Amino acid sequence: MSFIHLDRPDCPEAHRPEAHHPDRKLTARKLITRTGSSPPVHCGHVAMVTRVTKNMSAKAKQSNKSADKNANDRNDVASKESDAEKANPQWKLISHEQINTLLDLTVEQVQFQFEEILGLKNYQTCLKEASLLDYFVSGFWWTREMNYTCQQISFIMALLQFLLDNISEKQMPFVDNLNEFAKMISGTRQSPSPEVDSLFDAEQAMSITDYLKCSLFQNYQLYEFLFSQPREELLLGKKVRLPASLCPYVC
Repeated sequence: MSFIHLDRPDCPEAHRPEAHHPDRKLTARKLITRTGSSPPVHCGHVAMVTRVTKNMSAKAKQSNKSADKNANDRNDVASKESDAEKANPQWKLISHEQINTLLDLTVEQVQFQFEEILGLKNYQTCLKEASLLDYFVSGFWWTREMNYTCQQISFIMALLQFLLDNISEKQMPFVDNLNEFAKMISGTRQSPSPEVDSLFDAEQAMSITDYLKCSLFQNYQLYEFLFSQPREELLLGKKVRLPASLCPYVC
């Protein structure tokens, strides 16, 4: 193995201009060829690239924070709406716009609309359907006379539906259903957030209690009987065999 000495006069490399002038600047291509690496970057370029990178990183972090905040705000709004819906459920069968329309109708027109809403086609011959129609129409008309808002009316209609379903579907005893009513009406006295008022005040909650006491709970056994009959048609009367001695006195 032989070695080439660059400082020898007979060496071909010694006759190159770079060998006699070490101060001479090398071009980037020659420097890469000789050293196998790229030339060093100027400090000003490094600083500029660093600042640009930092700015892009800061903007990305700020954008991510903004997106996270918007997502959290949407989640908070959805959570509050969900809590409000749980505390103050609305009747699913009609919207607030439909309630506004019903408020301008007469009681006969309201009854006709509820026949369609509830799907009660045989209320004139079926005691159960007639009772249901009267139950909901009377409840709606009472809320109208109380000048409640659409949201309040929708809640009361949902409450009427809930209590009646407890009788018809769950065969819930009187005391249990009364406790369910107390839970729901007490929930309307609690505000879902500091910015939102409660659905009802104390006087309104008492009025609802008095109405349901007279309309449903005092007739609880009748509603239990209504939904416990196996036949679709309930007889309004039945034949009674009377003693012969009483027949002359019967009109």
